[in-house]
Amino acid sequence: MKYFNMAADDKGADPEIGGQLRRLEVMPLDSGEDETCVTFVLHGEDHTLGNSLRYIIAKNPDVVFCGYSIPHPSENRINLRIQTNGNCIPAVDVLRRGLSELTAMCEHMLATFETAVEEHKDAQNLEDNLHTQIMKKKRKSRDEGEGGEVCFIENEANILSTESDLRTARSVEWAVMGRVKNLILVFLAIIVTAVLLRRLLGVYAFIVPLLYMFFDVNWSLRVTWIVLRRIIFSRASTPDFLEVFETTFIVLPSDIDLNLHMNNARYLRECDFGRINLWISSGMMRVMRKSRCGVTIATASVRYRRSLELFQKVFLKTRVIAWDESAFYLEQQFTGEDGFVYAVALTKNTVVQGNKREKFISPEELVHQLTGWNAPSPPIPHDLHLWIQYNSASSAMLKNAL
Repeated sequence: MKYFNMAADDKGADPEIGGQLRRLEVMPLDSGEDETCVTFVLHGEDHTLGNSLRYIIAKNPDVVFCGYSIPHPSENRINLRIQTNGNCIPAVDVLRRGLSELTAMCEHMLATFETAVEEHKDAQNLEDNLHTQIMKKKRKSRDEGEGGEVCFIENEANILSTESDLRTARSVEWAVMGRVKNLILVFLAIIVTAVLLRRLLGVYAFIVPLLYMFFDVNWSLRVTWIVLRRIIFSRASTPDFLEVFETTFIVLPSDIDLNLHMNNARYLRECDFGRINLWISSGMMRVMRKSRCGVTIATASVRYRRSLELFQKVFLKTRVIAWDESAFYLEQQFTGEDGFVYAVALTKNTVVQGNKREKFISPEELVHQLTGWNAPSPPIPHDLHLWIQYNSASSAMLKNAL
């Protein structure tokens, strides 16, 4: 039985095919009466053949087990154990059929890429030459939309890859290229910003980094813009307190981490801007100032569904779900341009009184002052109810631990 071994050296190569053809010495290791379960010794080979042959034999529906082992790294042989089902099919026939299929597959590959040796006559490593040709064939198959199976070489092993495997490999390759491109854009943005600051501000360019080092300048600028936009584009009619308030942002280089996607802490930061926009745009901030009270975050949780990539445009949709005797409950969704919700946050906004000696004003009273409604809070959704129960249980557990 002859076969082709890509990991072998080029001694004894057949010039007509351009590869190595040898005779394989196969002998049973155990001589029992049961021919359906036999361990064979394959001399002159290593794990390259065992891995490829086991893959082919395991596809046989008559085989219930196929495994191989290497007795010792210094010994150029492997032990291959085959066990067939109850149809009394001899294991040696299964092995012979598997070797025939492996031989045919390798000879077909050599016939397909026979130009490898001709184009690289002086090359010492035949595997590298064939790998180059096979990668060309893969690219051609991708461009022409060909299907079927492609045999290629990787890490000195024969791997049979289906079209789905190739699509997976291409998607990983494109993802890596996208990350590298984003990293290059980040460095270019830093360089351009530094040059512009130096030319526009001169020696004062050093003040800007100091401000960013000791103060959250971006946070202050964003809040200022929200307030100015409310003053400039204020609506004459009283807004609906329960409507969805939307803010838009773009993932900047300052928002990403080493994985080149938006850092998890930045989600809570953006939620700040969404809540501030809701309180100001709805008029609730004005009502709370008159009542000398405010809101503070008591609980917040974020559920991440998919990463936000660099320079991606995001719509943050904030709305009031419900309220109880002491707090407002808000939901905030991070939505992409495709409408997919990348993350969702739930927050408990507790009403606090500026002066403890004054009467406490409940969320229901604040809503009544803003809208004139006398109706109670909207029904609490099931997921929010479970979230409130979890927070109560966690609080009770921590109190008992003291």
